[in-house]
Amino acid sequence: MFDRLPDPQAGPHQLSFRKDDILFIDNTMYNGVPGHWSAWLVDLDGQRGEWGIVPSKYKVDEELLKRNIDSDSDLGMGSAGSGVSVAGSTRKTWTATRRSFFKRRKGGRSSSRESSAAKELASFSDMASLNYSDSGALHEVEPQISSYVRVERLDYMVTRPVLIIGPLSDVVVEKLTGDYPHKFAKCEPEPMTCNQETLEKGIMSNILVDFRKRGNKFECYTVSAIKEICDRNQHCILNIHMEALDRLQQNHIYPIVLLIKFKSVKQIKEIKDPRYSEKISQKDAKNMFESTESLALDYKNYISQTIHAGANLRLMCAQIETTIDQEQNRTLWVPSGTIW
Repeated sequence: MFDRLPDPQAGPHQLSFRKDDILFIDNTMYNGVPGHWSAWLVDLDGQRGEWGIVPSKYKVDEELLKRNIDSDSDLGMGSAGSGVSVAGSTRKTWTATRRSFFKRRKGGRSSSRESSAAKELASFSDMASLNYSDSGALHEVEPQISSYVRVERLDYMVTRPVLIIGPLSDVVVEKLTGDYPHKFAKCEPEPMTCNQETLEKGIMSNILVDFRKRGNKFECYTVSAIKEICDRNQHCILNIHMEALDRLQQNHIYPIVLLIKFKSVKQIKEIKDPRYSEKISQKDAKNMFESTESLALDYKNYISQTIHAGANLRLMCAQIETTIDQEQNRTLWVPSGTIW
């Protein structure tokens, strides 16, 4: 992912925006020219601010693909419009998209202007599973780059669940639920004795969110258990895999995801807490630090806030509590079901 800085050679009125900014798109062919969108930066409440021109979805994809061909580095980009939001892509997606992007179909070539206009229209429509080849023909493609994601503002009045990840997250959870039992409650898994096929059916039926095997039983986290805690105006503390977050959103549950991050291995070793009888070993601290780096990279689109932690656990928990309050009161912009 990267921030968008206007190209001086692209003409006047170019709009700058940053990753995760929200844009309102009011014209998908500015001045009748394909490749240019008229956009407004909007704040979290949806109020319009600065106006300018941004590249269309098709132009952004084309630019990112060219950059990826020229470099082995992973890139991503996005913004948000009528609503649209910033998104990214993995190397696997890049490879698949590059293959589909340069597919050719036999047949006559339409005029460049007609083809460009058709591609622009397709990029802003709901045809997420279709794409135009360079010949102008429609064909199915492999997963595309999520350069722009259509989003909508959500007035979400329910107390949001919380997932805390990173070094010592389990210790932080214990402290939060112990010090603020009226505010935080852990979602306890339900033990089940069944086969994995039954559990997967439960997930497909939106009954289960996640499960893990424990001995000869499965520990299962249900949608109803999470909603029951949230309905009591408590933050439901989750202990689920990151991949399960998509399933929560499918059930209209929008968790706050916080990543605890330390500056160094040494800082993790300096954690002071009376519950520790021994200091954290160099090896464990190193593993925690490296794991955090992987989480930050692999799941950055899911993370609400990063907690830059220090050695004082009490201050860290106070910081996390404050951040949860801020996220709870923040306006939610959620995908509207269309990813171009």
